[in-house]
Amino acid sequence: MGRRVLITGLASFWGGLVAKALEDDDSVEVIVGLDTREPTIELERTEYVRSDENYSILSRIVEATKVDTIIHTFLVVDMNGVAGYQAGQDLVIDVTGGSHFNSLGTGNFI
Repeated sequence: MGRRVLITGLASFWGGLVAKALEDDDSVEVIVGLDTREPTIELERTEYVRSDENYSILSRIVEATKVDTIIHTFLVVDMNGVAGYQAGQDLVIDVTGGSHFNSLGTGNFI
């Protein structure tokens, strides 16, 4: 059984670049990409899943796809553009619905 990888920020420059590289790797069986917008490059083996700004569907996608690696490529350069963000506030993406990350059986978070 090959690697099962989930990429957050798939529509970003880095997300698309990582997905393209993983598509060329025969040891990667499943590639799932999550983003609030569609990827701008053509991908052949990557399954795109639309998410809201909080990535609230992330824990369900991890459980359903049984990914073993998450690559976080979502990058915010200017937090002032993020809905609901206030200066000095930490940005947290809850990948587990409040439980410990490894309880999902995911081996790697990059």
